[in-house]
This record gives sequence, C-alpha cells and structure tokens, in this order.
Amino acid sequence: MAIKSKNDKLLLAVKVARLYYECNETQEQISKKLKISRPQVSRLLQTAREEGIVEIRINSAYNLHSNLERLLCENFGLKKAIVVPMSTNNLVEIKENLSKVTANYLDEIIADGVTIGIPWGSTLGYVADHLKERKLKNVKVVQLKGGVGKVSSKVNTYNPVINFAIKLNATPYFLPVPSIVEKMEIKEILLSDGKIKEILDLAEESDIAIYPIGRPNPNSVLVEAGYFSQEDMNRLKDEGAVGDICSRYFNYMGEIFDDDLNGRTIGIDLDKLKNKKYAIAVAGGKEYAESILGALRGQYLNVLITDESAAKRVLKQAKIGYR
Repeated sequence: MAIKSKNDKLLLAVKVARLYYECNETQEQISKKLKISRPQVSRLLQTAREEGIVEIRINSAYNLHSNLERLLCENFGLKKAIVVPMSTNNLVEIKENLSKVTANYLDEIIADGVTIGIPWGSTLGYVADHLKERKLKNVKVVQLKGGVGKVSSKVNTYNPVINFAIKLNATPYFLPVPSIVEKMEIKEILLSDGKIKEILDLAEESDIAIYPIGRPNPNSVLVEAGYFSQEDMNRLKDEGAVGDICSRYFNYMGEIFDDDLNGRTIGIDLDKLKNKKYAIAVAGGKEYAESILGALRGQYLNVLITDESAAKRVLKQAKIGYR
C-alpha cells in the first residue's frame, strides 16, 4: 500500500492502532487485513505513539477522519462518526469492540456536573466494564427507559446504571416502571406519579445520552420478558419496522412505526434525543445497517460509533458513493 502524504500515514496509523489496541488484532492479522508488511505495521504503531494518537487509550479526539467518517458526518449532519475497522463478523465481538471505543470517547467528553442518560442492555453493560474510573463531581446517571420484570440472566435492567455510577462517582437514578404497558390508561397513571415524572424529566434534560440501535429480533429480551411474542416481532419486521432506540420502533425513513405501540412505551421520546449535546448511538455489523440508516434519517443521534462493514452498507443503501 502506497502512502502518499503525511496525512495518509497518520490516517493509516489511527486504523492500525485501533485494530491493535482496541480490537486486539495481532500485527500479523493487521498486516493481512490492510495488505501491508508486518514491519510497516510495527512502524505505524510507533508513529501512533510518537504523534500522540496512542497514549494509554486511542485518542479519538485526534483531528483525523476517515473517508467513511467524513461521508457519514456530511450526509447525515453528525457532529462525529467513529468507524472502527474490524476483521470479525461475530456480532458479540463487534459489540464488545465498539463498547471499548465508546468508553474511550466518553472519557474524553464526560466532565463534572453532567447528566448522562443510558438505557439497560448488554451493550451499555460492556461500555460500563470498559469505562475508566474517575472521581467526578455532581454527575448523574439516569435510566432512559422502563425496565422488564421477567428476563433471563442475559441482561440486568439496572446494572449498567449502577456500574456507570460506580465508575464515575455519580448518583444513579432508576426508572422503576415497565418498558411497555398494555393500555395508555396504565401509562397515564404511572406518569402521574411525581417521582416517575421527575426521573423522566431528568432523562430529557441529560447532556449526554448513549444507547444502542436495535432491530426487530425474535430472540429479543423484550420477547423473553413477555412484551412481544416471536410472531409479534416478525410482524413488526414484515410491516416495516427496521430498528428501535429505547424500545421505540421506527421505519426505514426514521418515522415512528406504530403510534399505539409508541404511546404505550415508557421512556424518553426519540424527538428529545435531537436536543442533546451528545446523542451517541452504538451499533455495528452489516445486519444492522438498515436500522442505523433509519435512525440517521430520523436524526435520533449526532454521534455514531460503528464498524466498517455497517458504515459501508449504510452508505450503499443511502446511495452515497464511497471509495
């Protein structure tokens, strides 16, 4: 691979550093993936250290952007896109690697006095595991959506909030209501409680929101919890739902999929995410490209953290040229 300029060299050094330090690729694997020699990989890692791209973590604030990142920002109005190169199609590995990158990015933007909103779920659990411990002051962590009452050991609806709070020396705020209720009247009764309203107001006021982009899936936690049957999930997909954020489903154009279902969902409204200083969505794997594109079209995020395969497919589906 020919390196034409210093900027090209630095961009390649960023990619090599992410593969090596965040995705745990060996120098041999990186050499094969990027079609460069192993000594060149070693020299690029040295460059990354010398230029300050690598300290103890990847400094994603370093003002270098890949073409993929630039296209995503320019075409979807994002303030930042982080596209992580990976050599795996395993969705669990992708989620773990993206969570490491997310934790690094959060370490750059979280400061004293901020309020952070997160939903429950395995992705945020991984992010919490990788967060750097800090003794921050006056930081709050608030749950963005209701929980589930019946669930397997796959996910704990409260642990991410607790673990974020422990890592950041923050105060946790929980939303002790169901994610989805059977009737609007039940939701209205729950929201009439002053303490519940206080938590939802805090979620809306949060400076930073971090959440995964999901998709209709018969194996969803919401199916295990009894909110949907597998047939319900398949119906959602067949009728046009492509993704969800905080259990609120949207279609390919980013529009709310089902007004009745959305009305019975308890948590932050997706439109409220548009007002956040940082609305950070985390999703990867080419299977999630349609879901990511729907979220981008709905403008439910201003920061996207994803992987190369998903980013390329998003741009292809949006008919945006990439080279």
